[in-house]
Amino acid sequence: MPSSSSCWGKCLPARIFPDKLCKCVCCFSTAEEEAEEGEVIVYCNNAEANAQFNYPSNFISTSKYTILSFLPLGLLFEFRKVSNLYFLMSAVFSLIPGVSPLNPATSIAPLVFVVIVALLKEGVEDIKRHRADNRANSISVQVLRDGKLVSVCSKDIHPGDVMRIHNGEEVRADVVMFASSIEEGQAFIDTCNLDGETNLKCRKALEATWGLRDVETITNITAVLHTSKPDPGLLSWTGLLELNGEEHALSLNQFLYRGCVLRNTEWVWGMAAYAGVDTKLFRNLKEKPPKSSNLDRKLNYFIVAILIFQNIMLFILASMAVWWNNKYRDTPYLRFFLSKRKSVSLWGYRYLTYFILLSYCVPISLFVTIEMCKVIQAQWMRVDCLMMEYVENRWRHCQPNTSNLNEQLAMVRFIFSDKTGTLTENVMKFKKGDALGTSIDADNLEECIAQLKQETASEKRGPLQEYFLALALCNTVQPFKDDADDSRAVYEGSSPDEVALVEVAAAVGYRLISRTTKTITLLLHDSTRKVYNILATLEFTPDRKMMSIIVEDSDTKEITLYNKGADSFVRPQLSCAPEVQAHMENVESPLTEMSFTGLRTLLLCAKDITRLQFDPWFEKFVEAGKTLRNRSANIDNVCLEMEQDMRLIGATAIEDKLQDEVPETLSFFLNAGVMIWMLTGDKRETAVTIAATSTLCDPRKDFIDHIDIGHLSPSDPKAIERVGRDLEVLEQHVALQGTQNERRCTLVIDGPALSIAMEHYFDQFLSLSQHVNSAICCRLTPIQKANVVSMFQKSTGQTALAIGDGANDVSMILEGRVGVGIIGLEGAQAALAADYAIPRFKHLRRLCAVHGRYALFRNTSCTLVSFHKNIAVSVVQFIFAFYVGFSGLSLFDGWMLTFYNILLTSIPPLFMGIFDKDLPEEALLVRPKLYTPLSHGEYFNAATLLQWFMESIITTVVLFYAAYPTLIHQDGSHQRYTGEETGTLVFSGLTLVVLVRFALQIRYWQWLQVLGLVVSLLIFLLLFVVYSAIPSIFSDTNFYYQAFDLMSTAKYWMFLLFYIGVDVVVVVGCIAFQKNLFPTLRDVAERQHLSKSHGSL
Repeated sequence: MPSSSSCWGKCLPARIFPDKLCKCVCCFSTAEEEAEEGEVIVYCNNAEANAQFNYPSNFISTSKYTILSFLPLGLLFEFRKVSNLYFLMSAVFSLIPGVSPLNPATSIAPLVFVVIVALLKEGVEDIKRHRADNRANSISVQVLRDGKLVSVCSKDIHPGDVMRIHNGEEVRADVVMFASSIEEGQAFIDTCNLDGETNLKCRKALEATWGLRDVETITNITAVLHTSKPDPGLLSWTGLLELNGEEHALSLNQFLYRGCVLRNTEWVWGMAAYAGVDTKLFRNLKEKPPKSSNLDRKLNYFIVAILIFQNIMLFILASMAVWWNNKYRDTPYLRFFLSKRKSVSLWGYRYLTYFILLSYCVPISLFVTIEMCKVIQAQWMRVDCLMMEYVENRWRHCQPNTSNLNEQLAMVRFIFSDKTGTLTENVMKFKKGDALGTSIDADNLEECIAQLKQETASEKRGPLQEYFLALALCNTVQPFKDDADDSRAVYEGSSPDEVALVEVAAAVGYRLISRTTKTITLLLHDSTRKVYNILATLEFTPDRKMMSIIVEDSDTKEITLYNKGADSFVRPQLSCAPEVQAHMENVESPLTEMSFTGLRTLLLCAKDITRLQFDPWFEKFVEAGKTLRNRSANIDNVCLEMEQDMRLIGATAIEDKLQDEVPETLSFFLNAGVMIWMLTGDKRETAVTIAATSTLCDPRKDFIDHIDIGHLSPSDPKAIERVGRDLEVLEQHVALQGTQNERRCTLVIDGPALSIAMEHYFDQFLSLSQHVNSAICCRLTPIQKANVVSMFQKSTGQTALAIGDGANDVSMILEGRVGVGIIGLEGAQAALAADYAIPRFKHLRRLCAVHGRYALFRNTSCTLVSFHKNIAVSVVQFIFAFYVGFSGLSLFDGWMLTFYNILLTSIPPLFMGIFDKDLPEEALLVRPKLYTPLSHGEYFNAATLLQWFMESIITTVVLFYAAYPTLIHQDGSHQRYTGEETGTLVFSGLTLVVLVRFALQIRYWQWLQVLGLVVSLLIFLLLFVVYSAIPSIFSDTNFYYQAFDLMSTAKYWMFLLFYIGVDVVVVVGCIAFQKNLFPTLRDVAERQHLSKSHGSL
């Protein structure tokens, strides 16, 4: 039975869906709008009247800091990081008298180095932002001031200023257009800077403002703009203009965005409506929601575990110091020193002393190193020539918009993909059609042309004539002259579907040659021109899923509405006349057939209107356009009043081919155990066909379980019961997994059924959706796409990758743990909002399986060896404390410890994080099973961490106790070392053993890896010798001449050979033991690849 307690609202992203919206939408409760949106009033060319509103200036600032705020804010930001705060505490403790056994400078210097590097990075980035701001704010703009047209900097524009914009110029504020150089107030803009769309968009000034085209006329008018509060929406805007006492409704047709470029228009006059931070361009400059990888989170937990381990050691040492002090307090030669502090004071001092000595447990250089590695890894993605594609007459490459999620690409368990433009090319071509029983094939248009000639000979308009006439008229496409051929026209439109339909109409003799705000001119096949007056354009909206145009034949004065839209939305608007319903039944078969072949289908309709019907309706249409509140909904309601009782003209089918290697890419991820959901707004049949051709499902072998409510209303109890029955069938098929009758399961569900499943059967639906192999969700809105991704993210905690190419995919991309955008034809909004943008879907395999895997392997290797070297140096100090009375004496020199962390052992981990590879690329791309373990924690799990931790402990025990006889002068050698020299011996062995361990960890050798190790070794030797030659540093003479004393003895070199030999034998032996007796998938793949390579040789 449906569950009344479960609400899918709990899985909605809070940043997209506030609580009130969730209560209204998710739980289907109704609520009155609490308050009407605020209003913006702008007086034209009247600065004094606008001053009362305190509108922001047009000054744009994207920088974070000023000269005065950089240092304090930068430091505040750096010390919000736990690691920096930890080392700051260590530096402060070292300044307390009697606490630090080392020179305080050795604790302060590493922190200063790390903070300076981070501040320099922040400073360089902010300087770039300042320079970009200065360029943007200083651009010259023509503005009307005091009755004169003057040039001012763009930062000096204010709301209400009248501007003159020329062809090719970028609009520097959000502007309401008054007039243009083109007839009837038309203008064309390029919005590539805002949404990436390269097609030109048409804007049309109000007829009442066409005369505002010179300084004198504009100076003598009185105009007031009423509009809504600024918002980031690029697809809608409404306003009301009071011009000399008369009210005129404004819409997006009169709006020019800041950042758009004027094209094919000599000049435009307009008034600034919003400036600066109120412009839509600036409102869209929002920071992306913060995302972090699983590795970062595990690293944080690991650091917490290390700090707990460190504090356990501190507690032991501080407590043992008190015990030792009490035990030997009465020893005559110790009494003076041990009686200085009492137990509580001594415990606190020793805690702080060893806090400083053991602070090396956390490698301070790691965080800078990992950040540098991630940036360079992102650059590898950017320059990868195998992820480049020639798109739109230019080479496109991978665009990493973040480097924080590099390794997360290897941990993907769910992929949510858009269809159109993501899996398909988004290059629309008319493929088939049906004109009331007459089939149309794009590959054989000669038959259509011949039949059109026959219909032209008859007096009555035939079905093909009306079909292609509707295609030529029912659109918003603008024709332009072809520079290469004056006899041809180039069509520009906001929808590639519309352009495809207009092009096929032109191919059969219905050429659109001119469009103004009032007329459409067609050139027919017999070379006659036909002019239609545009009475009204009922633009497409997502709620209606259709668009219409009402035209008047200039010859016969007949008024006709032409309509095209999705069949599920157009069908209810058809006339109930038997003839129309019969036509619909006849079209149903070819419509379904075209959908099954993967084509995008639309229905074409028409309606004859009389002037008596049109005039009253048009008055309502104009009045609805004047409302500021809920204008879109009001206009839709009025449009639907006219878009009813229509007759059917036919159906269209547009082809959108699959991109290259889409089936191979999907098969790779499916075989890797990744669950793939296709989320699309297309109809069910088209979506299933595309899924089958892309290998997302196989209808011949798989269970294809449809959850469908048909034509029932989502609120109908029968619809709810039907969804429940469909879910039970799906549950039976899922239960067969693991049995002999097991088959792959693919779920197919549409938007209305999805809403019912998520509201009434949430827990059951969630459970089943995690066990199907793939899913197809059709007829989804952008909000529903984001809901599905959010449901998986919050309920499973596993990595979901969302990929799409259009503005309607942005919410889904932002919601995904990893967002990937396709650089396609639907604009750049998806690519800009994504974490990573790729030219084609096929590049997703390489992005995840190669770059994601390498990033995970590199970062984990860098992290593990960094902690290994630091834990080793800390545990040696811990062991040494037991032999010096827990006095806080350090075995190692303080400056050598400082250089050990930030110089001697930092280069190889950096190069490891940049260049290392665990397997060749060829092996990764053909073995999907290698991808599966990555999401389960391979390379950085509890077992791996424990293994490295134990190795660190064993390494320190061998290092210390091998040298212990020398430390207490019981090694039988006549060459005795002082305590400081023995500490330096252990330090030398530790450094060389760590460098050797780095070498054994490297899986992909190249000259830079060798160079990193050699340079580190040379730096150690050089530092060792130079430091020993300095008599005193800050009055410290302990290290003077140690290198020369040690290196002149054979014992020193024998110890080093012993340390290195033990490390190599033990580590290599363990690796060989594991690879031969307990091989992993990676080991098997490596062996097979090597065998294949040697065999080919």
